Amino acid sequence: MKRYWNKPVLIPSEVSLDREHIELFITVNNQDIPLARLAPEVPVLADNGRVNIQWLIGDSTAREKKLRGMIKAGLDARLLEKDETMPWTMLVYQCYDSETLYDSDVGDIEWAITLSLPTAPQRPDWMFDDIPDEELIACCLWEYGRESHTLGMVAADWWLHMRRARIKNGRTVDSEREKWEKTEEKRITSWLKETNYDYLSFQERFWQTDFPMVGIYDMICSYGGFPSEAWQSLTAEGRAMLVCKVNESQILLPLAAASVGDLEQLWEANNSRLLEIRSRDLPEDDDCEFVECISETQSVEIPMEDERPPEQVAAAFTVDFSRFTDSEILKSFCDWLKKTRPANWSRPRRVFPNSPQRGRRLIDYRVALDRLGLMRLLNDNYPVHLRKNYPEVWKRLCRDDTHFRRECKLACEFFRSLFPFLPEDELPRSSKPVEIWEPEIEAEFARQRADSPSPTGE
Repeated sequence: MKRYWNKPVLIPSEVSLDREHIELFITVNNQDIPLARLAPEVPVLADNGRVNIQWLIGDSTAREKKLRGMIKAGLDARLLEKDETMPWTMLVYQCYDSETLYDSDVGDIEWAITLSLPTAPQRPDWMFDDIPDEELIACCLWEYGRESHTLGMVAADWWLHMRRARIKNGRTVDSEREKWEKTEEKRITSWLKETNYDYLSFQERFWQTDFPMVGIYDMICSYGGFPSEAWQSLTAEGRAMLVCKVNESQILLPLAAASVGDLEQLWEANNSRLLEIRSRDLPEDDDCEFVECISETQSVEIPMEDERPPEQVAAAFTVDFSRFTDSEILKSFCDWLKKTRPANWSRPRRVFPNSPQRGRRLIDYRVALDRLGLMRLLNDNYPVHLRKNYPEVWKRLCRDDTHFRRECKLACEFFRSLFPFLPEDELPRSSKPVEIWEPEIEAEFARQRADSPSPTGE
């Protein structure tokens, strides 16, 4: 599993009592004295290594300083010095496994886990029945993009670039907005640094594909990823703009006016005979130049910058609008197209999500959204919990014979097919359903106990 932070880090911050957290306390004269609380900074990113700690004691007296030191020492040993891919989850299981965080002559620092009750699934995250067909593809890309930590970092980095460009150009905002932006800039800068976010590495992978030239992908990299808003929470104007971007590109066009550079290559490929004739000393009545000027030009393949085969052809046409209808002109062009299309591109590369012959029908995107919704639900809930407490959810997405792991696997494969430029080991953030990762952790603890020496030395 990919980790998005270098190592676990403790962040002084208030801990909400409404969600899962760990209580640290010391018992004095049969009375529990609270010392601190621990909780993941972001619940849905519990294992990113960032843990909030709320101190419930001061740090002015020698005893308070010593108690804080004991807690930090205990957490260093159990959390900060461990090379775990799921640090918070493992810390919770250690809390179950042992009642004491730290032993000392002052007293034992004890801990206890307080579990939050499963919250009702947020409807925009799993229910996509109301998505109209015209929004379906854009919604699918946006929602799967929300599963990517990398795309979230790319969008955050874009926000920083836009803010710095605004400041450089002298554009100002009101004081409240500026205060918020400064705080956000500091948070994002720290986050990207901690994650070792590599802008150049991502851009290199990204630009090895055609996706940067497709409008919807550019929008997702600028505003999407985790933790952007759900599709159904976006404004109608925002959704409409994203829908328009699905098949929009300023560069990838089936037919476009040739650039000056392309015309230059076309001229150089067709001018040798004409230039040779013009270099001669011909009699006045010689018509060789005239004959060559009315000869038909040949199209030319535009070479790529690397060693890939040419992808485009430049050609020059003269269109007679005075004698022919649009349909007749179009038929003539189609005849030329059949004769000229390169054999290696008899089947074009499909880039746009709504391209025909891509192998995907509209129903495939709806099925993919259903699988994504199911995977998100299973990330926090056992199937039995869904069936008992949320019958609406169960009725819509589940059956008694649903193969949950297979559905999650197919959702992950669809995610990779939509974003093949992401790091090779990146999977959707919801790709670890509770029924899958919990047995894995149990197995890991069993392995650790087996590897640990026995207290008796046996």
